[in-house]
Amino acid sequence: GNREVPSAASAAKRQGDWIYILESSSTTTVEVENTYEQRARELNDFVTNNPKRGGGLYFGVRKPENGGVELVFGKVDRAVFGIDKAEFEAFAKMLSLPHNKGGAGYPSARWMKVIP
Repeated sequence: GNREVPSAASAAKRQGDWIYILESSSTTTVEVENTYEQRARELNDFVTNNPKRGGGLYFGVRKPENGGVELVFGKVDRAVFGIDKAEFEAFAKMLSLPHNKGGAGYPSARWMKVIP
């Protein structure tokens, strides 16, 4: 039989044109990157353990073309970013609320359109 192995690029498709930036730094240092990677892991664990909250899309670290590093919600695969903003409006609001209001404590989080 014809068994095609899908390429890594086609394995995951963008699900929209938006990412939700929780934090960003204009300088890319190993320290900042490691901190963001650690936070992304913690947030992913939280979502995995509370499926109602995130619906299977994950947090990750993104390096924009203009430099710097970002901690974002909307990572679909290794280097694939982009989700449907309307679908995650409520989840994003929860991420921006302070901890004492049941949120994740990212008050300056913001949506950003990503061009493929």
